[in-house]
Amino acid sequence: MPISDEINRSVKEADAGRTEKRSQVCTRVAELAEQRAAQAEQLAETERALGEVLADGGEVITLDEVARFTGVPATDLDQWLAGHKTVRGKRKRSTATGRGRKHDQEHDTAAATIPADVETPTPREPAASPDGRARVAAGVS
Repeated sequence: MPISDEINRSVKEADAGRTEKRSQVCTRVAELAEQRAAQAEQLAETERALGEVLADGGEVITLDEVARFTGVPATDLDQWLAGHKTVRGKRKRSTATGRGRKHDQEHDTAAATIPADVETPTPREPAASPDGRARVAAGVS
């Protein structure tokens, strides 16, 4: 019967190939993950730059024109521009038009009200049972 040292040596020899392969897999995954992270950051920077260029050029050219002249799909252009707007943060509202925060609040409130010509649903009355008592619908779980 083999002794403990011989058993340990045999197991280590049998596992050596597997251990080496596992190490190679982990090393390669780590390298590729690092490469992917760098490329993702570079792509994000490129998309931010695209959004800035589109926003800056919006005064002189439309997204449809850019798409037509460059062959880049308008949906991509729109996505980059929209991404640029969300990253930039909120702009201060201009008071040059006489519209300020109070106007915006009134506008928001007005938009949230229900027009007079829209009917609101009325709650249904519970049906009465034969003995005259109102029936209560049981909740289903």
